[in-house]
Amino acid sequence: MTNRTHIGICAAISMVVIGLAAPRASAQVTFEQVETATTAAFTNLDITKPSGTVEDELLIAIIQSEKNSAINSPAGWTVIADALDGNKNQARTKVFYKVAGPSEPTLYTFTSSDNKKGLGAILRYSGNDPTDPIDVSGSVTGSSINPTAPDV
Repeated sequence: MTNRTHIGICAAISMVVIGLAAPRASAQVTFEQVETATTAAFTNLDITKPSGTVEDELLIAIIQSEKNSAINSPAGWTVIADALDGNKNQARTKVFYKVAGPSEPTLYTFTSSDNKKGLGAILRYSGNDPTDPIDVSGSVTGSSINPTAPDV
């Protein structure tokens, strides 16, 4: 049986729910640290590696651009969700993950052609299954300030 920890991420008018898998039923996935960054002109968004990151820990990046434009991750990151809000601004939120390797850079650079406001965060979790850390995920978008979480 998989021990699952759920996290909810609400950014703008998008909501992402992710089930994080632990390697065994008795293990507990634990939130450890977060690093954030903002930019007024999103071509490059640099986010510092969360302090204390060690091999096999889970890193989740939530990146948002003010307008509907492509958001690209550094090498080694996998997309969990890509959501566009239902409002006229069309803010895009993308969620990525990676399992930390033995040697991680001190800075992760996400890119966009937006050149508008951008923001992001990298969350660090321990106790995750390093071979299959994401058990389940789902996302919803809309124009309500009270989004309903997706079923996962």
